[in-house]
Amino acid sequence: PVVFISHNNNGVFKKSIESFFENTTEIYSLHIVDNASTDIDHISYLQALDNKSNVTVWFNKKNLFVLGLNNCLEYLSNSNYPYYAVCDSDFTYPEKIDATCWLSAFVEEMDNSPHIGKLGLSISLDNIKNDEQLASIYKREISFSKFSLTSNIWKASVDTTPAIYRSDFFVWNDFKFFPGHMTAFKPFYYTGRHKFYTGYHMGWDADEYKSNGSSVNREKVISFALYGGAIDSTVLKKVSVVLRIQYFSIKFISSLYWRTFKAFHFFKYLFKNRIFLMNECMYRDLE
Repeated sequence: PVVFISHNNNGVFKKSIESFFENTTEIYSLHIVDNASTDIDHISYLQALDNKSNVTVWFNKKNLFVLGLNNCLEYLSNSNYPYYAVCDSDFTYPEKIDATCWLSAFVEEMDNSPHIGKLGLSISLDNIKNDEQLASIYKREISFSKFSLTSNIWKASVDTTPAIYRSDFFVWNDFKFFPGHMTAFKPFYYTGRHKFYTGYHMGWDADEYKSNGSSVNREKVISFALYGGAIDSTVLKKVSVVLRIQYFSIKFISSLYWRTFKAFHFFKYLFKNRIFLMNECMYRDLE
């Protein structure tokens, strides 16, 4: 299954979905999780997509950040899929290489590389490499193409870029998303980006990166704060001082909760597996 998350911004979302349809030939079922959009045009477009045979749209009543994915993912878990593709809705997708689409290539890489737990697209940097405002982002992104995991995969952090995950990737075992999920994966897995399949991140072209901050959505800032989400400093420094204080104040409290949640599950996983290994060793000694 392929799962998109959406919230308003219909123009960008439509470009992303159309690019996905055009460049994805691997057999898939598409699930779109909408986090309480208020844009009438966007809602109408989602309702039209919902009528397609291989598309299901999930309408959340509240904007739940990444938690909004979980009802859909819980439903999908009943089918025991080995992989899930999860995508933000502000990317365009790469063309086929040697008649193979990006998703088919990713499935093949995951099948052949059991140590890879999460594999994402590389990101084109053409729209930010000469932009002084986004220099810190550019510097961060080029650092993700220095170390190889395989001949086709860079060892790299994968956040907003569309990615394929193993179903047992997270330490809480269920394939669900919680704040802090980027660092809550099992310690024997690596995350990477494909060297040859490159997407285009339309988010970097958004007004919030280019303007003086007037277009930065207050709802987005508060939503990220409530769930401990990180807003890029390039964007955050452009908002009002009052909104910035609200963001850091709320995020401080919420981050404590979500970090505790993640630490609990991480140590629970480590403890459980250590006990299992100890019991296995004791059993072998008895033999």
